[in-house]
Amino acid sequence: MIRRAKHLGACAFALAFSGACAGSTADVGMKDSSGGTGGGAYPSGFGGFASGSGGSAITTTFVLPPPCTSGGYSCMVPKCSNAAGTTISGKVYDPSGKNPVYGALVYVPDQPDALAAISAGPGNLCGRCSQPSGNPVSGTVSGPDGSFVIERAPSARQIPVVVQLGKWRRMTFVDASRSCADNPIPDGDPDTMIRLPRSRGDGQKAALPHIAIAAGAGDRVQCLLRRMGVDATEFSNPDGSGAVNIFNQPAALGADPSGRYDASLNSGATFPDAATFWSDINQVAKYDMVVLACGGNATATDPTRTTPNPITDAAKSTMVKYLSNGGRVLAEHYHSAWVRSFPARNNQQVTTPAVPSPLGADVASWYPTVDATDPTSSAVPVGSSVVGQVDTSFPKGKDFAAWLVAAGAASVVGTFPLKGDVKRTAIDHLATAPSAQRWIYQPSSAANPQGAAEFSHFLSFNLTSGGQLVDRRSTDSTNLCGRFLYTGLHVSSGDTSTHASDLADDGSKALPFPSCCARGELNPQEKAIAFMLFDLSSCLSLDADPAATGVVF
Repeated sequence: MIRRAKHLGACAFALAFSGACAGSTADVGMKDSSGGTGGGAYPSGFGGFASGSGGSAITTTFVLPPPCTSGGYSCMVPKCSNAAGTTISGKVYDPSGKNPVYGALVYVPDQPDALAAISAGPGNLCGRCSQPSGNPVSGTVSGPDGSFVIERAPSARQIPVVVQLGKWRRMTFVDASRSCADNPIPDGDPDTMIRLPRSRGDGQKAALPHIAIAAGAGDRVQCLLRRMGVDATEFSNPDGSGAVNIFNQPAALGADPSGRYDASLNSGATFPDAATFWSDINQVAKYDMVVLACGGNATATDPTRTTPNPITDAAKSTMVKYLSNGGRVLAEHYHSAWVRSFPARNNQQVTTPAVPSPLGADVASWYPTVDATDPTSSAVPVGSSVVGQVDTSFPKGKDFAAWLVAAGAASVVGTFPLKGDVKRTAIDHLATAPSAQRWIYQPSSAANPQGAAEFSHFLSFNLTSGGQLVDRRSTDSTNLCGRFLYTGLHVSSGDTSTHASDLADDGSKALPFPSCCARGELNPQEKAIAFMLFDLSSCLSLDADPAATGVVF
């Protein structure tokens, strides 16, 4: 038989499984075991990929599975009278098993032993996903609440299910013995539930992205990864075996007070110098993601106030080159200095010239630098709370708003609770191109909550392989390559509703990692940052694509 499948956007997930993307429709031939088309071992509607559940912006296109010639799991798909056939349903969770994961690919491989190893670093893929390995039989994408339903699945007591989000990957075997009916995967069992891996030894074919963290005095993002469930053994210096490598920022920016591991982890080694790391493209290029934690010193990041500046022009050029080669960066707070311009400054009759953005243009409007102790530096002062807004004008923004409610980070869709101290840095995205996309913001007018922002706390933008900025409204995925996320929020925030601050561990804030990390559930700000970390890990996408591709190949 021949089925026609409409391809969405830039082929969405179809290309991941069909391997072709020509025109608006595609003829997909289904052959029986004798080589003919139609009839035989394959019932009508057999196999394929359903759309992401829960109204997700991420969509998949129906394609047909491999023919039953390999003796694999494609041969275990039963003939069913119902359209969905045998289904496998559940939710995808983060490594801790507590928080839902949005946009994860969940599929049944025909040949699980054929799942290829995942290499570290962006390589030459420009941050895009290669074809999922293992010859997928059927699958889907998790919705904003983490839920998924795999239709037309194989049926047996031990069926392999792969969950993959970028380079996060884990495979487990589930009971799908209820033929032509739903097979729900129960939550609670860390071995069989569908979640991302805690380590590369967690489950079968497990993989994690290679992440570099520039630790700082103003925040400890490494502690967020621990509370998200990443095992302590996955943290090491670059010469170690961990997937997450910690560096220490220069003292001028605000270095991590301890700058070392516990004696029981990596023999208590000290973190290597972040400035040496981020100035060397050969070192930076080894990583899938670079996280720049807040150091806490606003003046030091401002090149009109501190000269020579610890964030050198050469380092900024290195980071732009990294992004242009498929890199991903999450920058906190004063690390907006990596992408913003600084106006000329007059100080005691001495004028410091303006410093342009290394991107060639600003992607947002920014506040001028003021010291952290200045009362005007806070968007949400210490001890106060504000209800922020989530920008739902674009597809992934709508999903993010729904995810926040599903994850217990917000009570009303489209809003987000902010607890001080939240500093001001970004004002708003731009009306003119090129512009970043705002995600969380405080409106300048309560009468117009969807209008202009007074403060923006999450911004994202993409770059092409040539280093050109991609406007937030663009639907052109040509040469799409790297992604940058900026946030003014912190892990060690004023919200201590779920755990103590990581920076309040003792009087000198000098406990080593991971003893410095407080234990407890993620607070709302941490959940928002966790969402962005996973979004940064996922296949590169256009936030404003009207077809909501979710992934570009």
